[in-house]
Amino acid sequence: MRSRVARLTIAALILAVGAGAAIQVTFLQDQWRRLTDAQHANLLQISRFDTLAGDLAAAQAGYVAPGQPNAPWVERAASLTDELTATLSSIHTAARSVDAPARVQTISEAMAQAAAADASARAHIERDEDLIAADIVFGEGRDAIAAARAEASALAAEENASFDAERTRIQQQLLIIAGGAAAFAAVGLLVMIPLPRQRPEPLAVAVSESTGSSTLKLSLTTPDRAPAQAIDLAKAAELCTALSRLDSAAALPGMLARVSALLDASGLIVWMAAGNELIAATSHGYDPRVISRLGAIAREADNATADAWRTGEVKTVAGDPMANGAIVAPMFAPDTCIGVLAAEVRHGREQDASTRAVTMMVAAQLATVLGGWPAAPPVRAAGA
Repeated sequence: MRSRVARLTIAALILAVGAGAAIQVTFLQDQWRRLTDAQHANLLQISRFDTLAGDLAAAQAGYVAPGQPNAPWVERAASLTDELTATLSSIHTAARSVDAPARVQTISEAMAQAAAADASARAHIERDEDLIAADIVFGEGRDAIAAARAEASALAAEENASFDAERTRIQQQLLIIAGGAAAFAAVGLLVMIPLPRQRPEPLAVAVSESTGSSTLKLSLTTPDRAPAQAIDLAKAAELCTALSRLDSAAALPGMLARVSALLDASGLIVWMAAGNELIAATSHGYDPRVISRLGAIAREADNATADAWRTGEVKTVAGDPMANGAIVAPMFAPDTCIGVLAAEVRHGREQDASTRAVTMMVAAQLATVLGGWPAAPPVRAAGA
């Protein structure tokens, strides 16, 4: 394209789409953070309810135990009952899952049964019928509290599933927005590449002996230019899908090889958090002996890897003619950054927005897999 106006228009459109995509990504990231905070708060309330219910059962057992004063335990049980009621109300307000209202209603009914059993037990205690009171506490009362705690546990599982579904939806939207913006930018840049102009060689004039006329001879040359290759978004989607189905450490090196090919990376290292340090858990593209000699990276270290872990933001290291660049993307669990994915990229890809976006997506997908392994053994570097 040679029209200056058209090229400026396309450039303006690319900038506008990029700005819109950045706003949408920021909004979705804020949604992700608020979702994580809400999940933590909900599960904390459900856990508190379970603890209080267990304490209530212990308090009821205390005031029917032979040889102990009843008054302190009765007061304790009354206080715990009030706290349980308030906590259940908070759970009902904050719950998000579809079946949450029914679960909360079932818990409320079970606690009502427990309260009725408690009142009956106290009445028998007042009449010095301690054995009957004990039968009620360890029978009807204990069963009702156990039922309430079981429902609370089921509610916690459903809440987790609901938050996971919301998180998956946000991940899909991020992929669509980042992929769409990258594709639009790639197409726009390709359209903006100026077509090669016809460039004449030095003009030669030949005189024809037979006619005496002059003849002009012109030859054209075309410069040899290869357009920059954009990252393959279809392969990125396929790779993220494959990573989501990863269920063993043995398959991880093969996946990292695919990630390396997609990002045009000469090497990858997955750094996992261990206390206040990052440990090189697995890698691709490096000599295993080199990886084995890598030390831990302290959280406060002054480098892009530690910086990405501390801030939870993607960091880049600019390359030059003598060295490759790097992209470092954080990996998040629901409430913390569990590590980073460091990619040593070639051909200036650290400056490419679509490559950075796909690196973020791969890191996010790796986090969902690695965060779910309770005690994954150390994984050897690919090719070891």
